[in-house]
Amino acid sequence: MVVFIVSLPFVLRFLMKTKDRVFEADDPDFWKKIWLLPFLTTLMICLYTPAVTRDLIFHFSFVSSRLFLLLSMLISYWVVLDAMDSIRHQTELTEQTSRQEMMLAMQQTQYQQLTRHIASTREARHDLRQHLNIIDQYLQNGDQEALNDYISQYRKYLPPDTQHTYCKNYAVNTIVCYYAEEARREQIAFEVDLRIPEKLSVPEPELCAVIGNLLENALDACRDVRKPKPFIHVRMKEEDNQLILAIDNTCVKEPAEQDERFLSSKHEGFGTGTSSVQNTAERYHGMAQFRCVNGVFYASVLLYGDEKNPQ
Repeated sequence: MVVFIVSLPFVLRFLMKTKDRVFEADDPDFWKKIWLLPFLTTLMICLYTPAVTRDLIFHFSFVSSRLFLLLSMLISYWVVLDAMDSIRHQTELTEQTSRQEMMLAMQQTQYQQLTRHIASTREARHDLRQHLNIIDQYLQNGDQEALNDYISQYRKYLPPDTQHTYCKNYAVNTIVCYYAEEARREQIAFEVDLRIPEKLSVPEPELCAVIGNLLENALDACRDVRKPKPFIHVRMKEEDNQLILAIDNTCVKEPAEQDERFLSSKHEGFGTGTSSVQNTAERYHGMAQFRCVNGVFYASVLLYGDEKNPQ
């Protein structure tokens, strides 16, 4: 009892400090195995503890072995928790690296689009001089009918306007334009309906990470589709401090699930994209739902923003 009373405050302090770290663990396999520590310890005590007598409990070896066992348990739990923190930190670094790579790819795509736009503008300016000379010649000759025919033919050969502005928010528009360009290269129908203001109540990096993860998964799923023609539909709306995002895409087969979580198709274990989206939704007191029906994958996300701190 003396040992118990003396050690109890330290054990309680240790447990109070670490319970939050333990409950943050989003790993079903961890909870399936962690019970082995207290179970094996208790089993060892029962097996190696003979009949308890007064002489035994006051023996130095009995007390010291219990203290050593308690210390071993605390060290074991500390090592496990420290390993969990390291794994969580590595996962966060992996996600951060993935976001940076995605942003770099977006910047490269923007640079390529800007370069093509500058080149096409220079070419169009050169061609425009020639067209103006021809139009001026028609005007000098007073040939109104020929001028009308020429302008009509010229309109047919005008290059299409490939620059899109899906919404007023620059960050969201940039990431959607990037994936729209990727979808165009893969010949995937890409439809967008963004009804969001320029200033959002949800932080832009968080929202862009959600959009990027979902669109990346949608592109991967559409690449395996041959018939019917693959498509991606993106809809987003912000109203009354609530941001609603829905992304639908074709898919060949329904993603595999385990413990109500999707397994990754790229590597062993759970998919990091959908898990990241779910974690973000929980942080903003919302929810994320995923379902696959008749060859279409539906992703829906609800986020609650902060009216006091808009972007």
